[in-house]
Amino acid sequence: MLLKEILQEKTFADLHKKNKWIQALKKGDLKEIKENLFVLIDGVYGPLGGHVRIKNPNSVLDPKLTHWEAINLDDDPNADAVIFGSQRFGVKISGFGHDGKGGKKAVIKQLIKVLNRRGFWIEASHRPAEIFMASKRVPFLDQQKDVEKIFGSVTWLGNPGWYIRDLPSGKKTEQEMVFGRPKI
Repeated sequence: MLLKEILQEKTFADLHKKNKWIQALKKGDLKEIKENLFVLIDGVYGPLGGHVRIKNPNSVLDPKLTHWEAINLDDDPNADAVIFGSQRFGVKISGFGHDGKGGKKAVIKQLIKVLNRRGFWIEASHRPAEIFMASKRVPFLDQQKDVEKIFGSVTWLGNPGWYIRDLPSGKKTEQEMVFGRPKI
Protein backbone atom coordinates (compact mmCIF):
# COMPACT_ATOMS: atom_id res chain seq x y z
CA MET A 1 0.00 0.00 0.00
CA LEU A 2 1.33 3.42 -0.89
CA LEU A 3 1.95 6.00 1.84
CA LYS A 4 -0.54 8.31 0.11
CA GLU A 5 -3.26 5.61 0.37
CA ILE A 6 -2.46 4.99 4.04
CA LEU A 7 -2.72 8.68 4.84
CA GLN A 8 -6.07 8.93 3.03
CA GLU A 9 -7.67 5.96 4.82
CA LYS A 10 -10.49 6.96 7.10
CA THR A 11 -11.46 5.49 10.44
CA PHE A 12 -14.91 5.03 11.91
CA ALA A 13 -14.34 8.14 14.06
CA ASP A 14 -13.65 10.20 10.92
CA LEU A 15 -17.09 9.26 9.62
CA HIS A 16 -19.35 9.12 12.69
CA LYS A 17 -19.90 10.41 16.23
CA LYS A 18 -18.63 8.48 19.23
CA ASN A 19 -20.98 6.56 21.58
CA LYS A 20 -23.86 6.48 19.10
CA TRP A 21 -25.05 3.50 17.07
CA ILE A 22 -24.90 4.51 13.43
CA GLN A 23 -27.46 2.70 11.31
CA ALA A 24 -27.59 2.32 7.57
CA LEU A 25 -23.87 2.68 7.01
CA LYS A 26 -23.32 3.74 3.41
CA LYS A 27 -21.37 1.58 0.97
CA GLY A 28 -18.70 4.30 0.82
CA ASP A 29 -18.35 4.13 4.60
CA LEU A 30 -18.16 0.34 4.48
CA LYS A 31 -15.39 0.52 1.93
CA GLU A 32 -13.40 2.86 4.20
CA ILE A 33 -13.80 0.77 7.36
CA LYS A 34 -14.12 -2.78 6.01
CA GLU A 35 -10.89 -3.92 7.69
CA ASN A 36 -12.08 -2.60 11.07
CA LEU A 37 -15.46 -4.34 10.72
CA PHE A 38 -13.87 -7.58 9.54
CA VAL A 39 -11.61 -7.70 12.62
CA LEU A 40 -14.66 -7.30 14.90
CA ILE A 41 -16.66 -10.00 13.08
CA ASP A 42 -13.74 -12.40 12.79
CA GLY A 43 -13.02 -11.97 16.50
CA VAL A 44 -16.43 -13.48 17.25
CA TYR A 45 -16.74 -16.05 14.44
CA GLY A 46 -13.08 -16.92 13.79
CA PRO A 47 -12.79 -19.29 16.77
CA LEU A 48 -15.95 -21.05 15.50
CA GLY A 49 -14.50 -21.63 12.03
CA GLY A 50 -15.40 -18.21 10.61
CA HIS A 51 -18.58 -16.47 9.54
CA VAL A 52 -20.38 -18.14 6.64
CA ARG A 53 -20.30 -14.93 4.53
CA ILE A 54 -17.59 -12.70 6.01
CA LYS A 55 -14.36 -14.48 5.07
CA ASN A 56 -12.15 -11.41 4.49
CA PRO A 57 -12.44 -7.59 4.58
CA ASN A 58 -13.87 -7.43 1.05
CA SER A 59 -16.76 -9.70 2.13
CA VAL A 60 -18.09 -6.75 4.13
CA LEU A 61 -19.06 -5.24 0.77
CA ASP A 62 -21.36 -8.18 -0.12
CA PRO A 63 -24.40 -6.46 -1.72
CA LYS A 64 -26.75 -9.01 -0.09
CA LEU A 65 -25.81 -7.56 3.30
CA THR A 66 -27.93 -4.43 3.28
CA HIS A 67 -28.21 -3.58 6.98
CA TRP A 68 -25.15 -2.36 8.86
CA GLU A 69 -24.87 -0.54 12.17
CA ALA A 70 -21.83 0.11 14.32
CA ILE A 71 -20.59 2.10 17.30
CA ASN A 72 -17.31 3.49 18.63
CA LEU A 73 -17.16 3.47 22.43
CA ASP A 74 -13.60 4.26 23.40
CA ASP A 75 -10.72 6.60 22.64
CA ASP A 76 -9.36 4.71 19.64
CA PRO A 77 -10.85 5.77 16.29
CA ASN A 78 -12.27 2.36 15.33
CA ALA A 79 -15.73 0.86 15.67
CA ASP A 80 -16.01 -1.42 18.70
CA ALA A 81 -19.21 -3.29 17.78
CA VAL A 82 -21.13 -4.05 14.59
CA ILE A 83 -24.42 -5.71 13.63
CA PHE A 84 -25.26 -6.64 10.04
CA GLY A 85 -28.03 -8.32 8.11
CA SER A 86 -29.88 -8.92 4.88
CA GLN A 87 -33.41 -8.38 3.59
CA ARG A 88 -35.55 -11.42 4.28
CA PHE A 89 -38.92 -11.23 6.03
CA GLY A 90 -37.76 -7.79 7.13
CA VAL A 91 -34.14 -7.62 8.23
CA LYS A 92 -32.56 -10.94 9.15
CA ILE A 93 -29.59 -10.24 11.38
CA SER A 94 -26.80 -12.26 9.77
CA GLY A 95 -24.17 -11.63 12.40
CA PHE A 96 -22.34 -9.27 14.67
CA GLY A 97 -18.89 -8.47 15.92
CA HIS A 98 -17.24 -6.75 18.85
CA ASP A 99 -13.86 -5.93 20.32
CA GLY A 100 -14.25 -8.33 23.25
CA LYS A 101 -14.32 -5.41 25.69
CA GLY A 102 -17.02 -2.72 25.91
CA GLY A 103 -18.24 -3.63 22.44
CA LYS A 104 -19.41 -7.05 23.63
CA LYS A 105 -21.87 -5.57 26.13
CA ALA A 106 -22.93 -2.88 23.62
CA VAL A 107 -23.71 -5.39 20.88
CA ILE A 108 -25.87 -7.50 23.22
CA LYS A 109 -27.83 -4.44 24.41
CA GLN A 110 -28.31 -3.24 20.82
CA LEU A 111 -29.41 -6.68 19.60
CA ILE A 112 -32.03 -6.86 22.36
CA LYS A 113 -33.26 -3.41 21.32
CA VAL A 114 -33.23 -4.15 17.57
CA LEU A 115 -34.95 -7.53 17.92
CA ASN A 116 -37.93 -5.82 19.51
CA ARG A 117 -38.54 -3.74 16.37
CA ARG A 118 -41.05 -5.07 13.86
CA GLY A 119 -39.27 -6.66 10.94
CA PHE A 120 -35.95 -7.46 12.68
CA TRP A 121 -35.05 -11.05 13.56
CA ILE A 122 -32.22 -13.52 14.01
CA GLU A 123 -31.86 -17.29 13.98
CA ALA A 124 -29.75 -18.17 17.02
CA SER A 125 -28.39 -21.08 19.00
CA HIS A 126 -25.87 -21.65 21.79
CA ARG A 127 -24.76 -18.64 23.83
CA PRO A 128 -26.65 -15.94 21.88
CA ALA A 129 -29.91 -17.91 22.31
CA GLU A 130 -29.20 -18.33 26.02
CA ILE A 131 -28.63 -14.58 26.39
CA PHE A 132 -31.85 -13.69 24.54
CA MET A 133 -33.87 -16.21 26.58
CA ALA A 134 -32.34 -15.03 29.87
CA SER A 135 -33.08 -11.39 29.08
CA LYS A 136 -36.82 -12.18 28.89
CA ARG A 137 -37.04 -9.08 26.70
CA VAL A 138 -36.60 -10.63 23.26
CA PRO A 139 -39.66 -12.15 21.56
CA PHE A 140 -39.28 -15.51 19.83
CA LEU A 141 -41.37 -17.66 17.53
CA ASP A 142 -42.87 -20.55 19.46
CA GLN A 143 -45.18 -21.94 16.77
CA GLN A 144 -43.91 -24.39 14.17
CA LYS A 145 -46.21 -22.89 11.52
CA ASP A 146 -44.58 -19.46 11.99
CA VAL A 147 -41.04 -20.84 11.70
CA GLU A 148 -42.06 -22.83 8.61
CA LYS A 149 -43.31 -19.65 6.92
CA ILE A 150 -39.67 -18.57 6.91
CA PHE A 151 -37.75 -21.79 6.30
CA GLY A 152 -40.23 -24.33 5.00
CA SER A 153 -40.33 -27.69 6.76
CA VAL A 154 -38.42 -27.97 10.05
CA THR A 155 -38.04 -30.70 12.63
CA TRP A 156 -39.79 -29.20 15.62
CA LEU A 157 -38.21 -30.01 18.95
CA GLY A 158 -41.03 -28.54 21.00
CA ASN A 159 -41.50 -25.50 23.09
CA PRO A 160 -40.18 -22.97 23.56
CA GLY A 161 -39.47 -22.85 19.84
CA TRP A 162 -36.44 -25.04 19.20
CA TYR A 163 -36.06 -26.75 15.83
CA ILE A 164 -33.55 -28.28 13.42
CA ARG A 165 -33.72 -27.66 9.68
CA ASP A 166 -32.01 -28.78 6.50
CA LEU A 167 -29.61 -26.32 4.90
CA PRO A 168 -29.27 -25.97 1.11
CA SER A 169 -25.88 -27.74 1.43
CA GLY A 170 -27.66 -30.85 2.71
CA LYS A 171 -26.33 -30.43 6.26
CA LYS A 172 -28.63 -29.94 9.21
CA THR A 173 -28.52 -26.95 11.53
CA GLU A 174 -27.93 -27.33 15.22
CA GLN A 175 -30.85 -26.60 17.52
CA GLU A 176 -32.00 -23.07 16.68
CA MET A 177 -34.70 -20.55 17.51
CA VAL A 178 -36.04 -17.48 15.72
CA PHE A 179 -35.84 -14.39 17.93
CA GLY A 180 -37.34 -11.03 17.07
CA ARG A 181 -40.32 -9.96 15.01
CA PRO A 182 -39.99 -11.10 11.37
CA LYS A 183 -42.55 -9.94 8.84
CA ILE A 184 -44.39 -13.22 8.26
